Order: sequence, then C-alpha cells, then structure tokens
Amino acid sequence: MTKRKPAKIKTTAVPDRSPGATLGHEARILANALQTSIGRAWGDEGAPTVPAVTDPAWAEWFKTLNVGSLKVPVGYLAWAVAILRQIPDRDDRPQGRPPDPAIKQAEVFTEALPVIEAARFVAATEDWKAREKAREKAEALAASQGKARPVEKEPSKGELEERAQQLEERSKYIAKKLYERRGKGDIPKQK
Repeated sequence: MTKRKPAKIKTTAVPDRSPGATLGHEARILANALQTSIGRAWGDEGAPTVPAVTDPAWAEWFKTLNVGSLKVPVGYLAWAVAILRQIPDRDDRPQGRPPDPAIKQAEVFTEALPVIEAARFVAATEDWKAREKAREKAEALAASQGKARPVEKEPSKGELEERAQQLEERSKYIAKKLYERRGKGDIPKQK
C-alpha cells in the first residue's frame, strides 16, 4: 500500500521588518523578552503554558488571567504589535491540489462498473475529447487561412499501439487514485 505524504502546513510569505533579521527571529527575541518579563510576575513557577486558541482549555486559561497584576513594559507590547501588523491577513485556501476531474467522473461510474473499467471508460472519453478538440482546431485554422478542410489520415499500427498504451497508463492512474480515495490501497493484481 502506498503511503501518503502528510499535508504541508500552508504558510504566507511575510516581509521582514529589520534588515539582517527575519521576522521569525525578531518574534523569538521578543517572545524571550516577554517571557522573562512576565515570568517575574509568576515567580519561580514561571509562566503557565498557553493552550492553542482552538483548544477548549484556552477559554478557561484566558478567564484565569489577571491582566491588571502583570507589569509588562509598554515597549515590548508596541514591538509585538509592530510584528503582528506585518503579518498580512489571508483567505483560507483549500489544502493541496484540486482533485483530477477524471477521478471524480470515474467515481460516478463505479456505481455501475468495476473500478478499472470505469477508469478505462473515463480515459477513453478524455482521449476522444482531446482528439476532437485537435480536429476542430485544425479545421478552424484551415478555414481561417482559406484552405480546404484537412483530410484525416488513418493512424499507423505503431500510433495505435502507443495510444493504447497511453490510455492503459492513464486508466491505471485513475484507478489507483480511486482505490486510494476509498482507502483500499493499491489496485488489485489483474488475472
């Protein structure tokens, strides 16, 4: 079974504020300075661990804060605001690449056909559409140049074999992706 690579966390490129120091480096320096400053307010225990904003424990942690009792230098806060303002807002983007439309089409056909047959049908349909589009393009070009409609020649045996091999490779790719989507791993060996 093929292992999927874990999805990379999407990031947004952010310009640096200071020459010679990345924004991340500057943020780490500020975090250390704030931790030292805030740590004094908590004494020997140090600052508590801050849960992620999406964690239900974050709301409880936030309620326990006694912000008025903390003495944090205003300069650190201004620096934090300057760094945070540098980070642009971004729209949420979908993870990864969009799925191949052929895989979606083949998925519909698997309701009535075995997976490999659905994949072959979709691959053959794609090939037919591509050849039709090329033929229409050739006809349009000939018409724009005032030439007669191009005569289609019969493909040679080698061209037919090459096309059949390409169709079978595309079919296997589509079938493999369908099996991966279903969580069934690789394509079963054919008899």
